[in-house]
Amino acid sequence: MVRQIFAHQPNRKFVRCLLVSEKTFRLVHFDRSGAEVSQRFNIHAHYAEFVRIVVALASPDEAAIGFDTSIQWTIDPLTGRKIAGTLQSRQRTNGRKRATKKTYYLVEVHPIARHIIRGRATTCWLVAEVPENWTQTFVVKDSWTSAGRTEEQFLLVQAAELKLQGVCEYVSHETKRGETKDFRSDGSKNNILFSNRVAARVIFKAYGKHLQSFKTTLQLLMALYDAISGHAQLSVVAKILHRDINDTNVLLGLEDASVGWRGVLIDLGVATRLGRTTSDIVKEARTGSRFFQSCSILSYLTDLTKEVAPAHCYLDDLEGFLYLLCRIFLTQTPDGAARLEADPAMRIIRKWDSEDAEVAHESKCKIFNSGCRDKNLAIGYIKESWGGACAMLFRKFVEWIGHIQVERKCSATNMALRTLARKASTNPSWTRSHHTTPKCLHFSTRQSWLWGASAQRSRATCRPLHLLLHSSGRSPAQLSARVHAHSLVRMVDFSTIYRTCAVDTSYMYICVHFWD
Repeated sequence: MVRQIFAHQPNRKFVRCLLVSEKTFRLVHFDRSGAEVSQRFNIHAHYAEFVRIVVALASPDEAAIGFDTSIQWTIDPLTGRKIAGTLQSRQRTNGRKRATKKTYYLVEVHPIARHIIRGRATTCWLVAEVPENWTQTFVVKDSWTSAGRTEEQFLLVQAAELKLQGVCEYVSHETKRGETKDFRSDGSKNNILFSNRVAARVIFKAYGKHLQSFKTTLQLLMALYDAISGHAQLSVVAKILHRDINDTNVLLGLEDASVGWRGVLIDLGVATRLGRTTSDIVKEARTGSRFFQSCSILSYLTDLTKEVAPAHCYLDDLEGFLYLLCRIFLTQTPDGAARLEADPAMRIIRKWDSEDAEVAHESKCKIFNSGCRDKNLAIGYIKESWGGACAMLFRKFVEWIGHIQVERKCSATNMALRTLARKASTNPSWTRSHHTTPKCLHFSTRQSWLWGASAQRSRATCRPLHLLLHSSGRSPAQLSARVHAHSLVRMVDFSTIYRTCAVDTSYMYICVHFWD
């Protein structure tokens, strides 16, 4: 019910409900930080409080019952429905210290919104400065950002000062629009589980529709090119990382747009400045929509032994652009029409937005594996419907991202192995104490490494075992053959053998699969 209230009344800041039974009542409060529930009161013992709450919930003061009064509606007297409206903003433009009031006219009474209770709850209103004149329109974006996060308007101002192409043009912003802690009781907002959110409003120029609303293949590719170019300028020139590439944050440019504006990147709500230390960055592994999350992020979500989430980097964003192109190529045809649900091309990406991160990760990895048929099938489907040029573009894009993934994985693995080898060489007792570590084991003698493998097998683990072995002068092939000869070993993954040359060439990293 509360979700429906927020959906049908998009200018709501919070919702309060009274739950009443035969003898008791309690007040429930919902806002963008979640819910707060009062204790249960007896109606007969606390009748004065009960009457006071009922009167408060029926108050004619719109702000008191949770409405954003900066948005006002014109109601049709016959139908009782909203037919028009205005939006008033106390806006600050770049360089102006004092806020000024400005009234905009709603082009549509129904905004584009995310119908959720807890979260950013981004709501976008299409407005114009002159009533009934929609030649020049703007987008007013209302959202609730986590307290402590860099506010979007500051990043947009920085981008506007540099006059970047392909990034939405900032117009103004409004501050001090409220915080969820202002709606809560002292006990709730002081709770360790409570996460305060701050209301933000940003106004920027309006552009075309979402990327998947393209009319021609050329328009699609030019828009994607300019959006990626805008992302590059944002990262290199403005030192800002977007971190949320998806199908709603890349728009088509206006008709007859010049080069650089044929595709536009919007929404810097979760963006961050580059150059900050990783400890200063709010590292949320869930940053971004599941379908567009990189394999690196998904790998973290599937590996419970990793205590710290990886810091999002520009490579994760580039991977998101690839998934955006995949989504369009494999769910639509060149004329913009949607493929049928039974179309075999849909099967390739069907699990990419799975709630199970491991399922999504495994499904995505197939597209980068040359030995897996999904990659070749995808290229074939694209070539059949989109043509050879698009198929070649897709193949090169996939191979390029795949190469980056391998380099990132090798770099991270080698760094971890150097740390392990350094600890083992400086502290022999550390080696023996880590024989039973589930993920990475280090064995310094010829006799102990097989004992460690057997110990792991006795736990009946079904996952691969990653070993750091002392080579004793053997080559990777010789060492792999020796491990494979062990009675418990089913398969040795030759592709994950690395030499830690920077530390000690006598150490090897190997992935071993045991019999179930």
